[in-house]
Amino acid sequence: MTEIEKAKKLHKKGEYERAVKLLKSAAQSCDVEAAFMLAEIYYYGYGVKEDDTEAVVWLTKAAEKGHTEAQYMLGNCYYYGEGVEIDLALAAKYYLAAAKKGHADAAYSIGDCYSLGQGVEQNRAEAARWIKEAAKGGLADARVEIGEMYLDGNGVAKDESEAVKWFTLAAESGYTDGMYALGLCYENGRGVPCDLDKAKEQYALAAELGHVGAKKALCRLDEKKSKSRF
Repeated sequence: MTEIEKAKKLHKKGEYERAVKLLKSAAQSCDVEAAFMLAEIYYYGYGVKEDDTEAVVWLTKAAEKGHTEAQYMLGNCYYYGEGVEIDLALAAKYYLAAAKKGHADAAYSIGDCYSLGQGVEQNRAEAARWIKEAAKGGLADARVEIGEMYLDGNGVAKDESEAVKWFTLAAESGYTDGMYALGLCYENGRGVPCDLDKAKEQYALAAELGHVGAKKALCRLDEKKSKSRF
């Protein structure tokens, strides 16, 4: 049984002090998983008092050894100032490191950094590149954002059909902003033929799940249909 396996058993049994001691011993011997597990224990307060500063110590050890999730979490710590002072350049550095290894949330985060010029020079093409990677990784909010970028030609060549593709994927995953965005495309004939019935269908699905904009859109469609009768 490995040190980590022993530590997990101890932690599960509520023997937190022994588990942490065992993990620290392993982490100090360059065990990356032990360092990451310690970071999670302190970050989330698993059996110990939450301590973001201590979490950052162990996240840094794991991140510098190439642990992808640790890199993403450390990026968040520097971005939001958890356990360290806010440092957007370091946040971007760790987000990018994790994104390059296929971490979807990190890709979305570095995409937003490029979009806003936070910690890196503003670059809309790089923003689109990484937000698209996040969208490919299944993040519904990234799918809507890359769809909007294609709709407006922001960082990518304008392509309304491509926008509809991403909005559809987001909508099909149950994401209300995707349903709303797709409804707008059908209502205004962007990337698809204008179809008020299909627009209403998407708005109704989103409205049922509490989307305020979709509720207003349904009222707007009803007004349009009423006016068209006269």
